[in-house]
Amino acid sequence: MVSMKQNVTERLNNIENCYPQVKSAVDGKLRPKGYLVIDEKYSPEVFGNRYATWSNKIDAIRLIWDGKDDWFYLNATHTPPFDWKANWKVLIYIPYLREHDLEYAKSIPGKIVATLD
Repeated sequence: MVSMKQNVTERLNNIENCYPQVKSAVDGKLRPKGYLVIDEKYSPEVFGNRYATWSNKIDAIRLIWDGKDDWFYLNATHTPPFDWKANWKVLIYIPYLREHDLEYAKSIPGKIVATLD
């Protein structure tokens, strides 16, 4: 029987591999458009939640990993200041479950970046 601690550790290890790929893909799409990372946070004590926010000073895009629910979110806002109180619109959300195979995990960056076209 797998303990709850092992499940959480396994999930965090999986996302440690996937999140950087997703973030890099988003960064690669946004930087040529003048966006820079303006805020980033990682909370290992809170289900491994993390986010990064890019802005071009006119609007902002935020990538979120929700470790409790195992979801990626990509949000956008045109309402400064670009913090948690801004009027964020969800562009896409994608589940990342341990049960998905490697091909599914590899498809996540492309699915997220496609929403930025």
